[in-house]
Amino acid sequence: MAVAMVAMLAFGGTFAYFTAEANDATGSATVGTVEISTGASATIAAATDFAVPGSTIYSNQSVTLTNKSTVDIYVFAKLTAQIDGQDLYVQVGENPDYTYESAISATLGTVTPSTWAAVSGHDGVYGYMVEGNTTTPTEISSFVFTVTLNRNIEEHHNEDGFVSNNICTDKEGAQYGKALEGKKITVTVEFQAIQAEGFNSNIKTAYETLIA
Repeated sequence: MAVAMVAMLAFGGTFAYFTAEANDATGSATVGTVEISTGASATIAAATDFAVPGSTIYSNQSVTLTNKSTVDIYVFAKLTAQIDGQDLYVQVGENPDYTYESAISATLGTVTPSTWAAVSGHDGVYGYMVEGNTTTPTEISSFVFTVTLNRNIEEHHNEDGFVSNNICTDKEGAQYGKALEGKKITVTVEFQAIQAEGFNSNIKTAYETLIA
């Protein structure tokens, strides 16, 4: 009788897996930062009080940029110019072969550091790659630009003596602007940055990812 009971326990019992534990391995890493700021040391001053077509409005004006990032970054500057708060185009040529040019030409200045380069496919956008600094993150770069008023702007007088011109608010020519006389011309420089890691040195892809 005792032998039968042992056999039942042997075939019907429950067996547990062997288990063990070890101390956890832990570590820590600090997430990098992407940070830039503009300085207020430079004043953007007009080259002329009253602009006329073909004249330089701003000449080699500088804006300082401080890099406070701890990782490598691409930094971008987007330069836009407007007349009286509107982006305007100049209608050039004869109907029906019109072409359109910007009423304002805003370009990188001639004395800018060679690090800045135009970003292909994006008018008025410039960028460069700068290394991060974990000890003294104060690398400074200057962005210098020049702005001119398109020399192709023409004035027209109708029978009532009203002055109009060949500028319009879009490239279809549907909305013609009034005379430029007395209008304000403003320039804006917008700085943005994104980490450089992951873009395989393709600055265009980095910028398009940033603005997407």
